[in-house]
Amino acid sequence: MPTQPTISSPLVIIYGPTGVGKTDLVLALAEHVPLAIINMDVGQLYTPFGIGTAKPDWKKEITPHYLFDHLNDPVDYTAADYRVDVAALATTAHNAGRMPCTVGGSGFYAYSLLFEHQGIKTPSISAELQDVSTEELWELLRGIDSVRAAEINKNDRYRLERALALWKATGEKPSTKKPLFAPVAQPFLMVGVLREREDLYVRINERTKIMLKQGWIEEVKTLVDTPWEDFLCKKRLIGYPEVFAYVRGALSYADLVRRIQEQTRQYAKRQNCFWRMMERNVKQELDISKDHRSTVVSVNLTDMPFDRYIKQLLDDIISLQK
Repeated sequence: MPTQPTISSPLVIIYGPTGVGKTDLVLALAEHVPLAIINMDVGQLYTPFGIGTAKPDWKKEITPHYLFDHLNDPVDYTAADYRVDVAALATTAHNAGRMPCTVGGSGFYAYSLLFEHQGIKTPSISAELQDVSTEELWELLRGIDSVRAAEINKNDRYRLERALALWKATGEKPSTKKPLFAPVAQPFLMVGVLREREDLYVRINERTKIMLKQGWIEEVKTLVDTPWEDFLCKKRLIGYPEVFAYVRGALSYADLVRRIQEQTRQYAKRQNCFWRMMERNVKQELDISKDHRSTVVSVNLTDMPFDRYIKQLLDDIISLQK
């Protein structure tokens, strides 16, 4: 077993698309480094969502896990909330002699750990915009702030709503209110976990079938006609609206599988795009700040044996201690 690095105050951020193998990677890393694993996936925050979010069986793990099954009610949990909680958990982990390590695919949460909004609390979307189509929201934003519109995918309703709500509340263009580089802990190691596209898509397609066989449909049946159903459809967590449609007889099983696979592949593509943006922005800030301890790396799990990636990450972590 490699020598365990001495813990100071680093934060490890492991981000990657759904189905890429983040959980296996971080659990393997925990065999060599005393970690405190912190969830960074929005779906895994909520207690009723297990199979459909690929939530690990975290209660059986020796390594401490945090922010899994964190919320028992259908309430929003913002990136600002996440930043505050992770900052506190990082301190707790440090005091316990463990290295805080966030893992997941929720880009906003990952970004919030390194960039902080400029003291602006984004209000809720106004009532008159709730029934406007996503395409119309994007066109509206483009007319107000073409710079911010160009940064947002036309199908990303959540970000479009946040940008428009900020504009309506302040009267200022959202692109002028970009968050400032302010890591919750330094040094940090940000890791992008990747695979070649075909490899990732095969894994996604197979995992969809496995999750359905494991009882995803039965999981969703317990949520029908509860506040969770409206919450899930609003959040558009991958696959859940489709399973609800299947349960209500609006989809065949074959269409259910096909749609979930397709939507998951599209989501993974967006996550990879988000990684490239985040990687670029963080590297630029590190260059500007002359921070030579924190670093950003990518690991492509298609390219080389798993153990070699673990060694690479251990070397990167050890370098944080120097």
